[in-house]
Amino acid sequence: MYRLLSLICVASVLCSPLHAEIYRHTDEQGRTVYSDSPRDGGSPVDLPPVNTTPAVSPPPPAKLDRHATPVPASIKVQIIQPRDGQVFPNGRIPTAVNVKLQRPLRGDESLRIAVNGKTLSRGSATSARIERLSRGRHQISAEVLGPNGEKLSRDTVSVVAHWPNN
Repeated sequence: MYRLLSLICVASVLCSPLHAEIYRHTDEQGRTVYSDSPRDGGSPVDLPPVNTTPAVSPPPPAKLDRHATPVPASIKVQIIQPRDGQVFPNGRIPTAVNVKLQRPLRGDESLRIAVNGKTLSRGSATSARIERLSRGRHQISAEVLGPNGEKLSRDTVSVVAHWPNN
């Protein structure tokens, strides 16, 4: 009983502003004033119905085929340091190799950084350090490897190392 009475009271309080009259009158300075209470010389304002738009129902969720094999998203690897063609005046000084990936590696992917085909680093690290480069031209490569060791992406730069006094 109390719930029904409370519901009726709340509904009447909420609905009363929807049916309130709006009045227009002019104040002492000649400005038009709108109010919800009638004044001397005021007239009721006829308002058009409130614009409403029906709610848009969302589309049903797409059904996923659990038996379909997922298509691997491509990945791009780029060696950002050292630059291609860079010359190192002293190959005895350690050299940093930094790699940029288009997206993070997935759990079954790895990054391999190599110098002249010899693995320097393999895992998820995007940087490595070459302790010493012998005199001459060297190939530095970075490869993203898939779960079975297949190459998904590769970048290679060529550098030249000199040794002082030789």
